[in-house]
Amino acid sequence: MGRQATWPIQRVYWLIEVILLRVFRPLFGVFLGIPLKYHRRVLERRLQPVFEERLRLLREKGDIPCADEIPQDIITWSTKVALDSNKADAQNPEFLARQFIESIFSTTEALVATATNFFSDILSSESDQVLADLREEARSVFSPGEMPCLYSLKKLYLADSAVRETLRRNPFSIYGLFHEVMPKEGVVTPSGHHLPQGTWISVPTWAIHHDERLYSEPDRYDPYRFMAGTDSKYKSMLTTITENFLGFSLGDHACPGRIYASYLLKSMIAYIMLKYEFRLFLTRPANRAVGVIYVPPVTAEFAFRRTGAAS
Repeated sequence: MGRQATWPIQRVYWLIEVILLRVFRPLFGVFLGIPLKYHRRVLERRLQPVFEERLRLLREKGDIPCADEIPQDIITWSTKVALDSNKADAQNPEFLARQFIESIFSTTEALVATATNFFSDILSSESDQVLADLREEARSVFSPGEMPCLYSLKKLYLADSAVRETLRRNPFSIYGLFHEVMPKEGVVTPSGHHLPQGTWISVPTWAIHHDERLYSEPDRYDPYRFMAGTDSKYKSMLTTITENFLGFSLGDHACPGRIYASYLLKSMIAYIMLKYEFRLFLTRPANRAVGVIYVPPVTAEFAFRRTGAAS
């Protein structure tokens, strides 16, 4: 799909109109909704036949791990997750296409930020062994020339832990879980503070992620922190959401694209670790806060070359 000339254009139009629709909805919502619906329908019409085919293939050969007849890509993995849920509506091609558009395209910018933070962390890590361990893990999971499949990606335990640690140390937002007080009489907090209607409240995501009562040496980047076999209170997968880890928010508003993001990031990391070698940073490039957003080091320069290339 990504090789079609109009595909990136449709995606950008869809994202722009979603953002503009929220801003100008009170004035021009009806009119702005027309092109939004058009671009969504174009994307859905292109995706539905693909999901229909993947549903058929997975139902026929779904019990065969990494079957050669089934393309190993994010559409297959998303369809597999839907089938495993045993929910009838989740196995409808039209529903799958719509959910794919909603959750996948809206996570692209967050994926870029996470990848930038991840490599900034890894290349400035105190552990000289982490790059070697990531490469060895990738080699143990993927054979030369082999495309990754869902079952293989689940075995990238160190990559999973390292990305989760990046999200802990560098959350997207300093504050999160924003909610508006709706009752006319307001609400009273357990501490006795009265919050009038219209007040916005949030939780300090960055402070929670750097609380030494929750994480030992919270300011240090430890890529092994969440791996099985370490302290049991840290034994969590990248996509696991808890009150102490808000990298994907929490509750009903948790990021719906986090599973997709996990698979894409880990497959990208494994590929890069096998194909490239890097120059390490002496010190980590600094993030900066813009309002409540914690922006990755956008001016950082990464020096890399293909593995085995001449100096």
